[in-house]
Amino acid sequence: MRPRAAKAVRRTVRVVAAAALATGGFMVATAGSAGAVTPARTAWWNEAPLGVLPLPGQVGADQLAVGQGAGGPTAVAAVLYTLSSTDSSDPGQAGATMILPINSGSSVGTAAVVACPITSGEGWAAGGNQPAGSTPKYSCSPGTEVKGVSPDGNSLVFALTPAQQVAGSPGTFNLALVPDPSSSSPFQTVVNSPSGDDFSVSNPPEAGAQPAPTAPASPDQGTSAVAPPAETAPPVDTPFASEPVASAPPALPAPAAPTPTASAPTRAPAGGVVSAAPAVPASSPGFLTGRRQQLLGVWLMIDAGLALAFFGGSADRMPRLLGSLAARRGEHSPAAGVEMGGIGRFARPRSGPPRRL
Repeated sequence: MRPRAAKAVRRTVRVVAAAALATGGFMVATAGSAGAVTPARTAWWNEAPLGVLPLPGQVGADQLAVGQGAGGPTAVAAVLYTLSSTDSSDPGQAGATMILPINSGSSVGTAAVVACPITSGEGWAAGGNQPAGSTPKYSCSPGTEVKGVSPDGNSLVFALTPAQQVAGSPGTFNLALVPDPSSSSPFQTVVNSPSGDDFSVSNPPEAGAQPAPTAPASPDQGTSAVAPPAETAPPVDTPFASEPVASAPPALPAPAAPTPTASAPTRAPAGGVVSAAPAVPASSPGFLTGRRQQLLGVWLMIDAGLALAFFGGSADRMPRLLGSLAARRGEHSPAAGVEMGGIGRFARPRSGPPRRL
C-alpha cells in the first residue's frame, strides 16, 4: 500500500507543477502585449509647390514626411489609433506615449513637429505622397496640440493625453502631424511608420484581472485532485511524502536553465570553465620568443662586428684620375716604400716634412 500511495502523491505534484507553469506562461504573454497598439492607418500629403519636396524620392513606402518651407507646410502626415478594452482599462481616459523614429538620411534641418486632433475628414485614405487637396482639416489650438520632443535627435516623442482623443469616440486618437505653427525655420523630417512598440498606453489593463478567465483552462483534475492527496499523504507514509515535495522545485526552474548561457562563464567560479577560454589565444606563441630571441640578437651582433672588422681593415684604394691627369700619373709614381700625400694631381712623395707657407 505504501508504494501505491507514494506514486499517487508524485502524480499529484506533477499535475500541480504543470498547471502552475501553464498559468505563469499565460500571464507573462498577456503582460508583454498589454499597452502596445498598432496604428490602424497612416498617411502623408505632399503640400510643396508643384509637389516637389526638397528631397524627392527619398520617402519610403513605410515612412511619413513632415516639412515646412518658406511659404508654409510642405508635407503633412496623419496617424489613427483605436483603443479597446484589451488595450486599456479605461480607453476614454487613456493617455499614451507615441515614438516616431527619425530617418536621418532623408531629413533636413531641425524637426519642429506637433500632433493635433483632426477635426474633419476623419475618413482619410492611407498611403503616402497624396495630393494636397485631400489633406484632412486639423486644429492646433492650445491644450490640444502636443509638441514632439527629440531628446537624442533620433526620434520624436509625443506625450498624448485624453485631450487628443476624438470627441464622442473614446479611445480614438486621430492625429495630424504638422509643422509647429510657432516655428518658421524650414525643415523636412522623414520618420518611420510607428509599430506596436512605438505606442504605449498609460493605463493598460491590470495584470491581476487576466488570470481569472484562465482558471477553467487549467487541467480538468488539477484543482479537484490537489487538496485531498496533499492532506492525506503525510499520515499514509511520511518518508515518501517528503520526496515528492523536494522534487517539485527542480521542475519549476527548468525553463530558466538555458538563459544564463552567456553569463555562466564569467559568473561561475569553476576553474575548469574559466581557464579553458583564455587557453585558446595563449597557446599559440611565436617562433622567436624567449631564449631563441636572445640568441638571435647575440648572433646578429657578432655578425655585425665581423663585417665591420673585415671591411674596416682593408686599405682604401687611391682615387682614380681622369683625362690628362691620368697620363701624368707616371711622372709622380712613388718608389717602393715611399709614402704619397695629396689627392689627384697634387699627390707628391712625402719623404720629408712639408714646406712652410
